[in-house]
Amino acid sequence: MHARFCNIEYDREMAIVAETREKGKKRIIGISSFVIEPDSRRCEFSVIVHDDYQGQGLAAKLVDIIIGIADEKGLEEFYGYIEPTNRKMVNLTAKLGMIQKEVSYDLIEMTLRLK
Repeated sequence: MHARFCNIEYDREMAIVAETREKGKKRIIGISSFVIEPDSRRCEFSVIVHDDYQGQGLAAKLVDIIIGIADEKGLEEFYGYIEPTNRKMVNLTAKLGMIQKEVSYDLIEMTLRLK
């Protein structure tokens, strides 16, 4: 899994890493990524922020950056799946203009049309 994250196929995937320095050492505090579907029209995104850095706008910044990259690549749709109990992420994606669709009782698909 580590090798896969380190060897990104940039034609199909993108990852952005947020890091900070603590006591002279770099520390990864957030990652946002997407994978383009084989039809090259849509991509599925993911984002994770360390607990110590949540609520500070980092997830919003990371997602905003990869939305811009997806748009530059000419993709038509940007989507991801969220648990409905993750209200912060549901609210964040809604603020970014994503449309919410309930997939099941424990999963929401958030979609943003780019074109």
